[in-house]
Formats: sequence, C-alpha cells, structure tokens
Amino acid sequence: MKNTFEFLVDNARTVRDSAARANEAALGLVRDCQGTLNQLVQYRTDYLANAPTSRTQPMSPDLLAQYHGFVARLDTAIQVQKAELERRTIFAATATQRLMAQQKRLRSIEALITRQNAAHQARAAQQEQRASDEFAARRGFHMTAGGAA
Repeated sequence: MKNTFEFLVDNARTVRDSAARANEAALGLVRDCQGTLNQLVQYRTDYLANAPTSRTQPMSPDLLAQYHGFVARLDTAIQVQKAELERRTIFAATATQRLMAQQKRLRSIEALITRQNAAHQARAAQQEQRASDEFAARRGFHMTAGGAA
C-alpha cells in the first residue's frame, strides 16, 4: 500500500512540477509580448513626436504618403501585438489554472496519505492496547488462580 501511495505522490509531484514549468514559460511569454508591445507603442509615440509636419516643414506628396504608410504599418503591428498579448494572456491564465489544479490534487493525495497513516497508527494502538489488556487479564487470572493454590 505504501508503494502505491509513494507512486501517487511522486506522479502528482512530477505533474505539478511540469505544470509549474509550463506556467512559468507562459508567464514569460506574456512578459515578452508586453515588452514588445510597449516598445512598439513607444516607437510610434517617438516617431510622431519627431516627424516633420506640414506646418513646420513642407513635405512632398511622396514623403507624406511614406510617412502615413509607415504610421499605418506601426498601427497594424501594434494591433497584431495586442491580439498576440491577449492570446498569450489567456493561455497563461489556463496554465495557471492547471498548476493550481495539480497543486490541489497533490495536497489531496498528501491529505489522504496522512489520514491513512493516522488510521493505521490508531489501529496499531488499539491492537497494542487490546494485547496489553489481554496480557493484564491473563496475568491477573494466573495470579488469582496461582495465589489460591
């Protein structure tokens, strides 16, 4: 029985550890994705702040079209990165839920083992008490029978 419990605990720990690694990897991907999004947004902000405007410097129609095209591509990249961040955030939340479920499973198995050990110890104590009582009863019987002779 003990080997079965040891196997269950070892297996639950292995699964939990695997879930923890997957969770950490998913959270790392979220952090990376958020960092990339922040860089894109900051680059767009800086580009708009430093770009020539028609009020300060005249721009040719070709240069103005390139400017607007580049800003549009930055906006598209930002939207794609936001969607990727949302997807990875959902995946990380799922990984966190899996980890929590595996931790709960491991705690349940450990609690079961603790209860089983306590029950085993209680049975052993009862058996020991019963044996002690029987010994005392027999000794008392022999003492009584031996004392009367």
